[in-house]
Amino acid sequence: MPYEKAATRRYDKSRGNSGERGYDAQWQKVRTIKANQDPLCEECLKAGLLVPLDVVHHIKPIETHPELRLVIENLMSLCTFHHEEIHKGERWGR
Repeated sequence: MPYEKAATRRYDKSRGNSGERGYDAQWQKVRTIKANQDPLCEECLKAGLLVPLDVVHHIKPIETHPELRLVIENLMSLCTFHHEEIHKGERWGR
């Protein structure tokens, strides 16, 4: 566990704050629109499960596609499980 906590701190520090990563007031407005439009996890729905969203996810990442940061069609509503599955390995170097 101590390794994971240290790794998390290093990962978080390398990312910058939320505003620096593109999650500003404009993002919050678009996120709210998407969350109201699709309030359930889109991956869970494919399996017939009704699970509320936890995260609005960028399909094409902001880092590589900043022009799509506020485009609704580039967003997915996801539960924490599915969001973590998509990002598996990014945080722990897997």
